[in-house]
Amino acid sequence: MFYLFSVDLLLILAWHFARGLHRIAVNLQILALFYRAAGQYAGKAGKLRIWLIIC
Repeated sequence: MFYLFSVDLLLILAWHFARGLHRIAVNLQILALFYRAAGQYAGKAGKLRIWLIIC
């Protein structure tokens, strides 16, 4: 009985751990997209600034 309970507990813990890892991975993907978008925006702003300095 206790053995079955401990196996169930391990499965539940593994499930929560996997969900936590998935959530972290999703957050990292969102951060990566945000940084990429911010980098592109900064790049465009930098080009505009250089163009304004040249003019």
